[in-house]
Amino acid sequence: MRKWLLVTVILSCAGEAGASILTFTDRTAFLSALNGTTYENDFQGISTNAFGSPQAFSGNGFGYNVSAINGLIGIDIGGDISIAAVSGNMALTFSNFSGGVNALGGYFFFDANTQVSATGAGTLTANNGVDPAAVLQVTAPSSLTGFFGFISTSGSLTSVSLLRTSASGFPDADDVIVGTASSVPEPGTMVLFGAGLGLVVLRRARLRR
Repeated sequence: MRKWLLVTVILSCAGEAGASILTFTDRTAFLSALNGTTYENDFQGISTNAFGSPQAFSGNGFGYNVSAINGLIGIDIGGDISIAAVSGNMALTFSNFSGGVNALGGYFFFDANTQVSATGAGTLTANNGVDPAAVLQVTAPSSLTGFFGFISTSGSLTSVSLLRTSASGFPDADDVIVGTASSVPEPGTMVLFGAGLGLVVLRRARLRR
């Protein structure tokens, strides 16, 4: 009876530990966790003049809105266009996901007024409406080419927002990838499950003696 109680407790803890939003700072690791089909948006077709918010984007069966108070703008950095908030102190937000999107990643940074370098610092926050928000720190200058990503293991994402916390810079995103990913066990979950399994095996060995 104690053996089965132990197993139940271990499995219960493992399930709770696995419910979260996983974070990534490596594009290869993020892509390897996805199920295959994705939608990557390089924003090359958007206007470099200010335009309205929200804007809808879709492809390969996935979709989402990008929004920012006071509007959006396409930023041209050496011929590579990214999407940014017109007002630097307002969040750039991805939401209204469709197609079962539980994974989002891309290049997030804070564009300088010169539009040729990254400046400022802020937070990139993901929500799924179930777990506590997952937060990644985005800082300059390395984040001009820095990849950041999230995978929700508790269902679809509800929003991902980039907000400036420093005095300068405009929230900016490029090469954004959305898709679906299977539940990816966290390292802590695997350690917990492995330890629990070991205890069960040890318990059985003792009972056989």
